[in-house]
Formats: sequence, structure tokens, C-alpha cells
Amino acid sequence: MLASGAFQIENPDKAADAKATELAALESVLKTYQAILKQKPDAKAKPLDDLLKKQSQGKLQEALKQCS
Repeated sequence: MLASGAFQIENPDKAADAKATELAALESVLKTYQAILKQKPDAKAKPLDDLLKKQSQGKLQEALKQCS
């Protein structure tokens, strides 16, 4: 939620773009997940691992569309 708000404040021209806001929030979740994995490598979550893979392939936005 914080990431969504931060995105909208930093990008007022895209504040009404729900998809862009959702993507920014998801990227924040993945960044947090990666930080957790650095501290606790066994704290794996397959759905998040799958999204990290999509992100590395440049397909995160596409994956988000499939969830909607």
C-alpha cells in the first residue's frame, strides 16, 4: 500500500493508472522478498519465486495482467 502511494506521489501523471500503480506495488513486494531471502535463504515462496522469474524475463507486467 505504501509503495502504491509513493508511486502516485512520485508520478502524478500516472496516479489514475491503476495498472501502473499495481505494477509498482508488486515490484516493491518483490524487492522486499529479495531482501528477506538474503537474510533467510530458506524463506522461499513459490508464487513469489515465479514472479521474480517473470520480472527477470521482463514479463512482470504480463504476469500481472493474467492475475487481474
